[in-house]
Amino acid sequence: MQGGTMKLLEAFLDISHELGPMFSQERTARRATRLLLSNLLCIGRHWLTRMLCATNRDQRDWSADYRLFSRSPWKAQDLFEPAIRRCLDHLDGSDFICLAGDETKIKRAGRKVKQSRWMRDPLSPPFQVNFIKGIRIIQFAVILPLHRIAGVSARSIPVLFEAVESLEKPKKTASAKEKAAYNKAKRKNTMCDQSVDHMLSLRKAFDAAGAFSRILLFTRDGGFCNHKVFKAVVNRPIC
Repeated sequence: MQGGTMKLLEAFLDISHELGPMFSQERTARRATRLLLSNLLCIGRHWLTRMLCATNRDQRDWSADYRLFSRSPWKAQDLFEPAIRRCLDHLDGSDFICLAGDETKIKRAGRKVKQSRWMRDPLSPPFQVNFIKGIRIIQFAVILPLHRIAGVSARSIPVLFEAVESLEKPKKTASAKEKAAYNKAKRKNTMCDQSVDHMLSLRKAFDAAGAFSRILLFTRDGGFCNHKVFKAVVNRPIC
């Protein structure tokens, strides 16, 4: 059991070390690796304070760990680059690269969370619409056909997890011009529009990983089956 645990830890650290170029400094990369590991070991809600407790750093200065998320120049999507590259090792050269995507909602009611909005609770019953305050997330995962080499079903590996940008609704006292501008921008900033942008960004990410000639096959639910998605202009193999 201990040998298996060490192999998992070595594999995790091996992947984490590939994230070094994503950060501007080596010490920032080490701090991010430590927080990633503590996130796996953390019990309960995965707040930053709990992650620091999991690594016995709760009695030290927390400011550098908070600055990692507020001031360090790195992009969340870049953290998936090793996963995208390693997924290709489990796919045959003639296979489609199948990705599944959907929307999810995360409860976050803090007043200082800029992307937090009131929205419909997906778990509310059909006869009573409830609301929650949180963040809308769009996510994509690569489906790996591991059933070909092992006695397991297919596995999904996350490759994109981004918050949906929500426009701030103008106040009741706003002018007609401001309301018209909001309505126009809202029609161009829907969930489907942003999902198409993320699909194109994944196309570029897989191209950079060496899958330039491969076809990406996206699987979505009925909410994304509309003209905005089907009529999106693409210049690379994608379906």
